Amino acid sequence: MRSEKEMLARGIVCRIADVPLRDFLSLNSSPFLCEYKYDGERAIAIIADKVIIANKRNSIYYPLPKEFEVALRMATHGRVCLLDGELISGDGKNFYQFLSDRAKLSNALNFIVFDIIELDGCDYRDTYLSERRKFLEDFIEENERVKLSKAFLAVNEDEIFQAYNNALNEGYEGIVVKPFKSFYRDGAWLKLKRKKTLDALVLAIRKTDAWLENKIPVSFLIGFKENGNVKPFGHVGSGLSLQDKNLISQMVDALKVKEDDEYVWLKPALIFEVEYEEILENSLRSPRIVKLRNDKTPDEIDYIRV
Repeated sequence: MRSEKEMLARGIVCRIADVPLRDFLSLNSSPFLCEYKYDGERAIAIIADKVIIANKRNSIYYPLPKEFEVALRMATHGRVCLLDGELISGDGKNFYQFLSDRAKLSNALNFIVFDIIELDGCDYRDTYLSERRKFLEDFIEENERVKLSKAFLAVNEDEIFQAYNNALNEGYEGIVVKPFKSFYRDGAWLKLKRKKTLDALVLAIRKTDAWLENKIPVSFLIGFKENGNVKPFGHVGSGLSLQDKNLISQMVDALKVKEDDEYVWLKPALIFEVEYEEILENSLRSPRIVKLRNDKTPDEIDYIRV
């Protein structure tokens, strides 16, 4: 039997594909499992001599509440296993705000199971999802803290979007589409989520290595209106095209107000449309630049309320 450390090293290897839905469907055969997307953090659960929960970066959550460990062992009948799933708040509140209050961890920490990677030393990654799901439905004994993910079968694009709309109407974030005849591999799943965007003011360019070495802007401090002022609200970098990076680089001399050890501060002129998952206390969760907006002025950036 492998140790917890060896099981943790396996980590989450089945990452989400980044392709349009129709391309994804053309590469895979039906039916598809449409699994509801929960508001939490993807994690693996190792149930062995110790119970370990780790996120997709292999950062370990500790200490775990004793009641939560007991619930995981009961749900898996005390067997040694490695599960893939979602760590969520049991009180239905924002997961990341919930995590900031460590005292709540003893009262409301739940795990949603959506796949099995290993059981009693047997590797399930080369087993079809249809078999893995059927096994989980028979194996997992649900309780207050541990449940199997909510999911429905679909055979075509229309049924997938019906499942997606049903998930949104029930308050979920969206769905994850999984071919029934798929192994546990990178790119085997596709996430469909409602996109939320805000128009943000670019306050400064962060002095990353790319900026210091080649004057390529890859990280920006952004801000939004709050109570009549512009409030800095975290960093964003991904999503900006190379063409727009070069354009901003050419504009820096004209826009620069001052410079310090961390930032090149700019005049209020550049607006990003930013896609995000949710608004946190002082930043956006999973922000991504959609585009540089030339059709808006700084007076038209969005207000934000935390």
